[in-house]
Amino acid sequence: MEKLVPDSKNNRKRSPWVIAAEVSLILTYILITVLTCIVIWQLVAARSERHVIAWAVGAMCVAIALPLSLHDVTMHLLHFVSPLQRFYIRILWMVPIYSVESWCALRFTEQAIYFQIAREAYEAYVIHSFFKLLLEFLGSKENAIQILRAKATRTGHSTAHMLAPFCCLRPWKLNGEFLNRTRLCVFQYVIVRLVMAAAVFIASVRGDYEEGQWDDMSNLFVYNVVILNVSQLVALWALLMFYHELTEELQPLSPFPKFMAVKAVVFFSFWQSMVISGLSFANVIKPSLDFTQAEVANGIQDFMICFEMVLAALSHRWLFSYRDFYREPGDGQAPIQSTSTEFASFASGFISMLPGDVVTEAGQIAASGIKNAQKSLNPRVVLL
Repeated sequence: MEKLVPDSKNNRKRSPWVIAAEVSLILTYILITVLTCIVIWQLVAARSERHVIAWAVGAMCVAIALPLSLHDVTMHLLHFVSPLQRFYIRILWMVPIYSVESWCALRFTEQAIYFQIAREAYEAYVIHSFFKLLLEFLGSKENAIQILRAKATRTGHSTAHMLAPFCCLRPWKLNGEFLNRTRLCVFQYVIVRLVMAAAVFIASVRGDYEEGQWDDMSNLFVYNVVILNVSQLVALWALLMFYHELTEELQPLSPFPKFMAVKAVVFFSFWQSMVISGLSFANVIKPSLDFTQAEVANGIQDFMICFEMVLAALSHRWLFSYRDFYREPGDGQAPIQSTSTEFASFASGFISMLPGDVVTEAGQIAASGIKNAQKSLNPRVVLL
């Protein structure tokens, strides 16, 4: 843990690393402002082509969004006092990954599909991390089950209210059944997303995948859209179910604006790409210069994501702040959760955000599935 130094201005204690991070952020944006003015001047003077201007403007957006998000991640690592912060950090990494990936795809159009696959794989990781954030905020699995049972006793309803569009399903009991099924509905998106990303990669290498080909049933594109749409719908519905039943208990976390921020990046970007693909299919988007119609459509999508990540970085700075867990002395507000009075080491915070828990949970779900399958095939089988 770094030695804290007093801040004479407001009598607070601040780490030298925190001061260095804030100064670096200010200097970075001064440099970005200067470089932006120079780049715009040069582009206008040289009368550059539109795709060059789009690439340069996209780079400026990345240069604005990237330091903001990396600063937020750094502040969490320097003030790591709760295990929940690892989920905040995973979500904050969306902006660097999305913005850099989209900018690279904007520049290297022939390799754009591979950058997109990497982004889509991280989408699944973010959705799972957000659900884990809600679940672990309630405590252990046993504690969450007790909360559900207490609510069933208090309200007189032993089952959950099934929301549309799956309102016709048999209601889930407010106990371990509700917890396990919502977890499974969210985790299936992780599996489906990764499997489809691998399938798209293989099909792209073989030349069997081309975006925007809605009328070609031999193309994987249509099947990819349908499967991912259904999988996303189920995951989104499960998150809403979880929030609907535990709104009161999750209130200190302010989950709704956080949910909307994650949804806006993950699900809106998906539907945005579908709209752009539809416009390309309808010949509203035309080929330009040496770029095909599909490359122009992908370029528009990547450019828009570069710009949108600036807005996402600003919203994440407020919604996923380290101040949710750590408060400076004398600011008059208590953190939503803090399990330690001292900061963990920077390395400990970094290691905790790695996806070890995802791998563990995948193994648990697989083992549970095998166990249930064996029981259904032969009820007399006794598993050791």
